[in-house]
Order: sequence, then C-alpha cells, then structure tokens
Amino acid sequence: MMAELKQGDTAIYFREYKANEGKVEADIRSVTNEQLKTIVSRIRQVVTGVK
Repeated sequence: MMAELKQGDTAIYFREYKANEGKVEADIRSVTNEQLKTIVSRIRQVVTGVK
C-alpha cells in the first residue's frame, strides 16, 4: 500500500518507522482539509481497488 500511494498524480508519503509491524503513522498537523480529502480518496482507491 505504501508504495502504491507514492505513485500517481499526487505522491503520498507516510512515516514508515513501524511499517514492518503493520502500522502506518501520519503527521497531518500541516495538512490542509483539501489535502486530507485527497489522501483519504487515494487510500480508499488503494484499499478497494476502485478508481
């Protein structure tokens, strides 16, 4: 999932400190509402496979 989120029109990167434990951490303190909507949309696309 992490690699797939880095692809596409907007690359999305997460902290990968605990990825080997199956955990993904996001620091959204400096993310706008519009950017957050984009992130959520891409995660849904990756998880569901629907574009």
